[in-house]
Amino acid sequence: MVQTAQDDGLQRLSNKKRKKVAPKNTTRTRTPWRSRTKCKAVVQTPAQKAYLKGKRYECKETYAEALREARDVIWQQAARLQEHFSSHNIEYYHQEVMQHSRLVSLKRKVSRWNVFQRMEVQRMNQALPAGMPHKKASAYMAEISAT
Repeated sequence: MVQTAQDDGLQRLSNKKRKKVAPKNTTRTRTPWRSRTKCKAVVQTPAQKAYLKGKRYECKETYAEALREARDVIWQQAARLQEHFSSHNIEYYHQEVMQHSRLVSLKRKVSRWNVFQRMEVQRMNQALPAGMPHKKASAYMAEISAT
């Protein structure tokens, strides 16, 4: 048995050789309730690693090319819209096409509060003198909430 010396002069067994002590009220020794087995990793050869690296690079390049082509199609459609309507530049129509899904998803439900708020803002804007710019609901929010 391997023994280790402590500073106070007592001899003590090393942890590897220590016997697991049972609690006083049982006769069985304490054992861990589970143990993990390590999975063996598949070790690849340098040739296999190089092949997979080339495959990843090829996939990345084809994906980037497909995205480039999709963006070109969108720009062509924006140019067509600009030719047809000609009230804005190509960038405006490109932004409209790209933001369509975001704008569609942000519609609010009709609620009593929104209807009341809209009616109050319209009433307050009609009370403004002619030529004054209309204000938005955020400018009137304190007044509307107080009513």
